[in-house]
Amino acid sequence: MVNRYRQLAFIIFLSLGMMSSELAADLSTQKALQKIVEKEVYLNDLCVESQKIIAVLADPHSGQIVAIASRSKGEPASLMNALQEANSLKYNPGATINVFSEQTRSIAGLEKSVTQMQMVMAYSAIANGGLLLTPSFASASQNRAPSGVRILSRNDSAALKNFLRQNVLESDSLLLARVKGMDVAGCAGHASQSRWLGLSSSTTASFTGFFPAKHPEYVCLVVVQDAHVLPKYIRGSLVAAPCFSEIAAKSKRYLKGAD
Repeated sequence: MVNRYRQLAFIIFLSLGMMSSELAADLSTQKALQKIVEKEVYLNDLCVESQKIIAVLADPHSGQIVAIASRSKGEPASLMNALQEANSLKYNPGATINVFSEQTRSIAGLEKSVTQMQMVMAYSAIANGGLLLTPSFASASQNRAPSGVRILSRNDSAALKNFLRQNVLESDSLLLARVKGMDVAGCAGHASQSRWLGLSSSTTASFTGFFPAKHPEYVCLVVVQDAHVLPKYIRGSLVAAPCFSEIAAKSKRYLKGAD
């Protein structure tokens, strides 16, 4: 009987050790991804003189926001800057994320007001097989099973996933979104920013996508406001896609399938 208790205690101890190692690895990966996103937000050549840039990296299967960074012109990239973009959202690791500032985006030639976080969660639903999840900070939901509402069938999700993959692979305008050695999926856009009293003259360019394309592990959104280029070049494919590509390329080593 004593031996059995000893064996049970050893198994429990070993299991706890493995769980601690996995948690430490997850936190280490999260910190590395946060640094990647911050660096790209701050140093990307096409975005460094922009009025504002924000980048979000999320896990489409859990709704966790893995990394997030934002910078206004003349300010350093930081997590707090990004969180201040949210509507009355104060940083609290135990809280779920609400929505970021509203943007008017052009979708299939039609203008539709959506938030940046809504875009991330919409693409997450495509990437994860059709479930709309509630976004949360990674550190706040390590032990919480994700729950969501099905908004797409698996077949529709697969079709959209393939469409977004082909969109990057076959569209010459999205050449800057591609990543060497890895298929990615996504779509670029640009539109006027929404204000309380209507549309302003401010132009926002964005790119939202996920990677790897066939078995997505991360969704990434990059939004650039008033890029410091000629107006005709303020396009998501030209100013936001390159930042997405750099984040995806540098995140490859942290994918589950990576060696």
